[in-house]
Amino acid sequence: MEAKRAVLDGQHILNPTDQYVISSISQKEMARHCKRKTRGAEETTRLIGDLIEALDREQGLDTIGVPLFDHDRIWHEWDKQNHMECIHGPDDINLCTKICEMVKGGVTLPVFRCARGSTS
Repeated sequence: MEAKRAVLDGQHILNPTDQYVISSISQKEMARHCKRKTRGAEETTRLIGDLIEALDREQGLDTIGVPLFDHDRIWHEWDKQNHMECIHGPDDINLCTKICEMVKGGVTLPVFRCARGSTS
């Protein structure tokens, strides 16, 4: 955030608010300078389970009262949990690698590359 604030100052945008600075950071900049981190398999499992439970009730109905998910099918798929391996990489392997550093607004920032690619 310090680097982006300095870049904005260099563009004669004086004293930008924190919200303005954050909103001016692009997705490309975030991907380049921030490591991606998942919540962990247990937390992700809990959150997805909570979401399915919430959508299996009244919150999971469309505007005319039709369920968004078929109750039996969604719980059958969830019970298999084959998809968790796709969401999380192995715990012992760092999927983001620092490939270099660059100076932006007078601040040295790391540049990362993610082993999963740009869409993971």
